[in-house]
Amino acid sequence: MMARGFGVSATPLRTLALGCSLGPRRVLTEQPACCEGCPVTNQPDPCSKPSSAEDVLKSISDFVDSVNRGDEAGAVGHLTPDVAITEDLAPYHWQGPAAGSEWMLAMFQNAQRIGVSDIKMELGKPTRVEVEGPHAYAIVEGLLTYMRSEGALHAYGMLTFALVRTNDRWLIRAFAWSGPEATP
Repeated sequence: MMARGFGVSATPLRTLALGCSLGPRRVLTEQPACCEGCPVTNQPDPCSKPSSAEDVLKSISDFVDSVNRGDEAGAVGHLTPDVAITEDLAPYHWQGPAAGSEWMLAMFQNAQRIGVSDIKMELGKPTRVEVEGPHAYAIVEGLLTYMRSEGALHAYGMLTFALVRTNDRWLIRAFAWSGPEATP
């Protein structure tokens, strides 16, 4: 079956939700109307509406904003129950229904231990966003700032996310922070 006029390019710029795979690393230059089905398999579209890289980045931004405010309930609300978190803070890995709360508590306890009064993550530009049906992957630059009485410490790094779309929301299924130690 032909792709019904949807422009498909092999250039790996961005993948928009189609509800099926047209092959590895393909990009839709036009997004199909939702619920028309996949033009290749003619199977129903699993999404209730089209989604894009912008929707994924908005979800990530909302999550980071909740963490920056110390809003545990808001932050955890952006995570799946089986979330996996990898961070440069012992124990370095959290997974499961309590992972988000335990990770936030570990950050708070570490901040108290090293004399940090405020921690803020600023998102930079995304370096990669892939959306394939109800799954997404994103890499976003980040600047982490620790405020201490002796002055601020900064760490530039990368946040890597895997997300899943459920009930018209993008939820974070896994994320990791990687970067050098914070410096003045």
